[in-house]
Amino acid sequence: MLAGTLATPAAKHATSKIPIVFAGVGDAVGLGLVDSLARSGGNLTGVTYESVVEKHVDLLRAFVPNLERVGSIWDSSNPGGVLWQKDLDAAAPPLGLTVVSVPLDTPGDLERVFANVRETRPQALIIPQTNAVARVHKEIAAFAIAERLPTITTSNLFAREGMLMSYGWDLGSIWRLAAHYTDQLLRGAKVADLPVQLPTRYELVLNLRTSRALGLEISPFLPRSRRRGDRMRRRGQSRG
Repeated sequence: MLAGTLATPAAKHATSKIPIVFAGVGDAVGLGLVDSLARSGGNLTGVTYESVVEKHVDLLRAFVPNLERVGSIWDSSNPGGVLWQKDLDAAAPPLGLTVVSVPLDTPGDLERVFANVRETRPQALIIPQTNAVARVHKEIAAFAIAERLPTITTSNLFAREGMLMSYGWDLGSIWRLAAHYTDQLLRGAKVADLPVQLPTRYELVLNLRTSRALGLEISPFLPRSRRRGDRMRRRGQSRG
């Protein structure tokens, strides 16, 4: 069982015979890992996920109603980061957005990224979860607070540790489904009989300390409609 958009393509390249179950891989069809969700056409199956870019923009506009310019800190060395940026670029024009693309390929790029954001002045930041970003997510969160920029990410860890909010797939349910598929294969099931699944549970996490630091009120700005299966957590609500 594998996770991520770096390890899974490498495993597919390494073998075409050993069954592989992947979890937490964005757009498995677009990455060429499987032929379709219904039939993998090879030795891989598992859980993939769809873009949540439009939902991220919707949530950011709850705090920045006049949002027209959004920054994207993403990892261009990661296939998942590349797909994410393509989705955002494609979604932006219909949403009336200008995207400021700020690639972060290594943690050493951080000061250049910060200088770029200061120069281009987006109104908010969207930060997908990739390896390069994960190594410096606390620094990005602190920078965004200092610059008074609302942030949204797919990683609930990033939100718990300083970013304003996260919206993404409930990883627990993804891993449980992937584990079930692994069990089925060990019991003799064939990969072709196990269609690629999409997550059914999504999670919204809000960091109240960060919202206070940014001078934002959570409750009046939350969109009332949420995707079926969403659940919401508020971080820091019981502490000063």
